[in-house]
Amino acid sequence: MARKQINFTPSDATAAWIESLAERTCTPPSSVAGGLVELLRDSAARELRRTPLTLGEARALAQMTAGTMMDVGYGLYLVVGWHDTLDDWDGTPGGRAVYEADYGVDADQLTAKLAGLTPLGDFALRDALSRWWQADWGEFADATDQGFGAVGIRIADTAAE
Repeated sequence: MARKQINFTPSDATAAWIESLAERTCTPPSSVAGGLVELLRDSAARELRRTPLTLGEARALAQMTAGTMMDVGYGLYLVVGWHDTLDDWDGTPGGRAVYEADYGVDADQLTAKLAGLTPLGDFALRDALSRWWQADWGEFADATDQGFGAVGIRIADTAAE
């Protein structure tokens, strides 16, 4: 099977960095760029494995993200989104009480876990949640440790916690 070629236009700074790496490694710039993307993918997968979630936490985050759309930016998007989710927007009981009751999560513990992610770990978890939704499980049809595991989310044994 032939590899698919993807072209992109990097910023000037990124192009200079890739060209410098290419020169120092005697490798074509396109191969360096491809290698860097592979490094990002592998590093994100490794980072994702470092952050086990309880099944309730995974379900709560899946509900919070609610779909496949995601920002590929660099930052701690999940902890900000989680804070917003926990807020009572219009004075009606919301966020914290609902998520703690419906998903059995400790909101403060999940907040600390999300705040402890590196930006790459945040990206990796957002990507995995997006891929989980993309798998077309239906409305939480496969919100199980196997379903989340299929996209690389590690579910902790809650009995051992």
